[in-house]
Amino acid sequence: MKSFLKSQSALAIFAVNTQLGKGEQAYVEKQLGCPVKKVHGSYQGLEETSYVTLWGGSTHNDNIHRLCRKHNQESILIVNRPKNGKRTANLFYLATSELVPIGVLKHVAIDQAMWYDGWTKDGSDYYVAE
Repeated sequence: MKSFLKSQSALAIFAVNTQLGKGEQAYVEKQLGCPVKKVHGSYQGLEETSYVTLWGGSTHNDNIHRLCRKHNQESILIVNRPKNGKRTANLFYLATSELVPIGVLKHVAIDQAMWYDGWTKDGSDYYVAE
């Protein structure tokens, strides 16, 4: 599957951390009713399997919120469409519905990514928000 993070669309990146193992991606896609891409990431220094999907449309966004709440997730990373060559990133906190800007999404080398407690690996590409 192509790199979602190189697309021109707004994106949501989230984890669900079920006990479904290899069936987790199919479960996520069924819950959302759309394809997702499995990626690897780190949030607050803890590595986890994450998923990337398009962000937009109230029903779709509500489905993402519902799924993440069901699986006790703290937040969803929202990556906006590129503007002036930059993609801003925000954390949406599910408990408070607060949207907190965290910077601009940047493509970095692996050694740079490891300096951060939050990063996403899509294929061989690493991304951080700063």
